[in-house]
Amino acid sequence: MVDYTGPIHVKNEANLVAIINDAPFGVSVVIVLDKSIKLVDSLCIPEGANITLTSTKNVFLSLKDVPPPMNPIGVICVNMNGLLIINGSINVTNGGNGVIVDSGGKFIMINGVISGNTATSGSGVCVESGGVFELVGGKILDNAAKYGGGVYNMGNFTMFGGEISGNSANNGGGVYNSGNFSMSGGAITDNRASDCGGGVFNWGNFSMSGGAISDNSAIPWHILIHSGDGGGVSNIGTFKMSGGTITNNTAVLKGGGVDNNGTFKNSGGKISGNTAFYGNDVFNS
Repeated sequence: MVDYTGPIHVKNEANLVAIINDAPFGVSVVIVLDKSIKLVDSLCIPEGANITLTSTKNVFLSLKDVPPPMNPIGVICVNMNGLLIINGSINVTNGGNGVIVDSGGKFIMINGVISGNTATSGSGVCVESGGVFELVGGKILDNAAKYGGGVYNMGNFTMFGGEISGNSANNGGGVYNSGNFSMSGGAITDNRASDCGGGVFNWGNFSMSGGAISDNSAIPWHILIHSGDGGGVSNIGTFKMSGGTITNNTAVLKGGGVDNNGTFKNSGGKISGNTAFYGNDVFNS
């Protein structure tokens, strides 16, 4: 009989899956990963489960190797009305997506790393419409996708802290947002887009009151491709900036800091030191 009142230590996939599936509805359960685990299938957080994954060691939670170029499924999936918290030295890796948040699901990342995943959309974290993702700390890095290398958000994404860095995509190297994205802290840095939005590609609602978007780039993979807009932010939705910084980003064509094709209002943030052919800091189309 599993005692769900205290931390539960696990060492293998079968034990981990059984504990999550049998967790009491709505009860907070803390699971300690004592060693790295390679999963045969996605780890699903079911409806009503409230799961915290943690570790006192540096461990990997990954999918078993499949032929390249990508694993076809996510490492973790948070189902409707499920809650997942990652708060420990855990690296979620080697999946199509690191974490998929379904409609009605919620994912909170306090610590850890999501890296080395490859997908069409949101290889780090993919948030479906109606899903919720809160980034408090930790790192989302070195993931690759067509849309949203670090995060692809169709739901509600709030960034309080942490780092989204070293990711790549055609659009939205760091973040691709078509939902609601609020940034009050943390850093989106050193991400790359081969089309638009090195740091952030937004066609939803994006509000920035703090944090930093820096050293991102929008550089086409071929010189004959006429793109490379929005080194920091490419906006075709609504972007409201009241704080934070957008600095040292690079676009080949338009808007080193911000390329705006939608609604953009800056009431207190700093945009400086960016580089582009048209509009180093801001270009309004």
